[in-house]
Amino acid sequence: PSGLINGTVDVIGSLSDLNPDIYTLSIKNTGTGNKVMLETKPTGELTDQTLYTWDTTLGDDGEYDITFTGKDLAGNLATTFVTGIIVDNTNPEAQVLGATTFTVGDTTPRTLALTDNHDLAQVCYVIDTNTQTCLPIFGTGYTWNISDLINTLGVGSHIFTYYVVDAAGNQSDSNTIVTGNNPYAASITVNDVPAVQGAATQAPVFAAAVTPEEEVQGAETTEEETTSPETQEEVKGTQDTEEEETNGKPIPWWVYVLGGTTLLSFIIFLIARRRKEEEEREQNIR
Repeated sequence: PSGLINGTVDVIGSLSDLNPDIYTLSIKNTGTGNKVMLETKPTGELTDQTLYTWDTTLGDDGEYDITFTGKDLAGNLATTFVTGIIVDNTNPEAQVLGATTFTVGDTTPRTLALTDNHDLAQVCYVIDTNTQTCLPIFGTGYTWNISDLINTLGVGSHIFTYYVVDAAGNQSDSNTIVTGNNPYAASITVNDVPAVQGAATQAPVFAAAVTPEEEVQGAETTEEETTSPETQEEVKGTQDTEEEETNGKPIPWWVYVLGGTTLLSFIIFLIARRRKEEEEREQNIR
C-alpha cells in the first residue's frame, strides 16, 4: 500500500533468492512509535505474495512505515521500505441542508460546507429519481454552491440526496439518525406564487342613508318651492293628506272645523270690505 489508505488492506511482497531463509515484516506508527505487527517467518521465494492483511480500523489514523527484510541461508539481507503511508478512516462531513421550503423563482444563495481531515475527492448528488451526478472537488474544505440546483426546481415536492467522498475513499454519513455510508437526504417544497388581488380602479362612491321621513320632507320642500301662491291652500291640503299617510296618524276633527271656520270668516271679511269700497265710491260720485 501507499499514500492514503483506509479499511482493510493487504500488504504484498516479493522475495527472490537461490536460497531464501526468512523474512521480517514490520508496520509502525511513526507518530506514536507503536508497531502494528513485527513478524519473522521462514520463507522460500515469493512473488506478489500477501504477507499480511491489515485492518487499519483497529489502530489510530496517522502516518505509518512498512519495513520488509529478507535473508538467505548465507546470511545476506535485503530490505525494502515503504514510508509515508497515511491511514485515514475518518469520514468527510457535509453540511446538512434539511427540509427546505420556498416560492418558485426564489434567488436565495444556497451553499453547503464540505470538509475532510486530509483531502476531498468528489461530491455526488441525485435530485428526485434522476441519474446520480458526481463533481470533482479538492482541499480539506470546500464550499459547494447548490443555488442553481435547488432554486430552479419546479413547483411541488422534491428529494435532494448527496454525499461527499475523500481521497482515501471514505464517504460521509447520511445524517445523525441513519448510520452508514448513505447519502444525505433533504425534502424540498417549492410553492407557487400566490395570486395577487387587483387594486380598485374606480373611486369609492359614498351615499348617505336617508330615512323615509327625510324623503317626505324633501318632497314637501320641492313642492313648496315650485307651487304658485294661488295653489298654496290646495297644496297644503295635499300635504296634510300626505303627512297623514306618511305618519300613519289621523288628523283631529277640530282641525278641519277650525280650517273651515277660518275660511268662512275670510270670505265674510272680503264681502264686507267690498261693500264698504262700493259705498265709498258712490259717496265720492255724489
